Amino acid sequence: MAKEIETKAPEEILLRSPDEKVESKPEVKAKKDPFYNKEVNIKLNFRAISRVCVVVLLIMGIFMLGRLSTGADFGLSGLVTADTTVDEPVVEEEKEAPKEVAKVEEPKEEPVVEPPKKEVKVEENSNEEIITEYSDVKLTLEKAEFKWMETWGKMSELHLTLINNEDGTIEPDTLMMSVKGYPDFEKEIMMPADFLSIRSKKGYSSVLPIKGGFAYSKADAGDLTAVQVSLRLLDKKGNVIATTTNTIDISG
Repeated sequence: MAKEIETKAPEEILLRSPDEKVESKPEVKAKKDPFYNKEVNIKLNFRAISRVCVVVLLIMGIFMLGRLSTGADFGLSGLVTADTTVDEPVVEEEKEAPKEVAKVEEPKEEPVVEPPKKEVKVEENSNEEIITEYSDVKLTLEKAEFKWMETWGKMSELHLTLINNEDGTIEPDTLMMSVKGYPDFEKEIMMPADFLSIRSKKGYSSVLPIKGGFAYSKADAGDLTAVQVSLRLLDKKGNVIATTTNTIDISG
């Protein structure tokens, strides 16, 4: 009589034929909770908290004392945020007055007022011709007008006399002046209109301006109480009509 075979559940015994393949099921991994879903336990230490509060109160007290010492006035609501500025007196720097620079003004050349010519009375001949050869014309330098400026001077005018003793009319054109100590320089003196034609046996005394002046110094001219000045009177062709040399005082 056949016995009944007691079978177990498939979970306990799996009876498979040799040709039957065993299928493996994938393992299911347990899901991990994310970091922000974890519980955080915070422990409070009241003793440490009280210490921090005391330190904060001390700092605030020091801050308030500092504000009060500067005279700041603020309410309770502005203990922390109050910003008080103390206006310090502004000390203006004394500005030095600009120093006046002494200006050295050069002497201005005053317009020369030519005095009227003094005619020298000599015998006069009529009906005369213009001559170009000269032997009896007298030129005299009387003095020079000048201005002294501490270390140097400047001549501005010449006082001279011109007499024509020739037998005909002379026509001067240029008067040249030279000063001892200045050998390479000769100054041209402007001739007045009445000096451009002088009849025989006539003469004139006049003051002739030196255009631009003639500057001099003791270092170049030497003894200023006796300076040698020479004059040359020329006609239109450059012929010498007369010459003269005189020693004059042009010291300051």
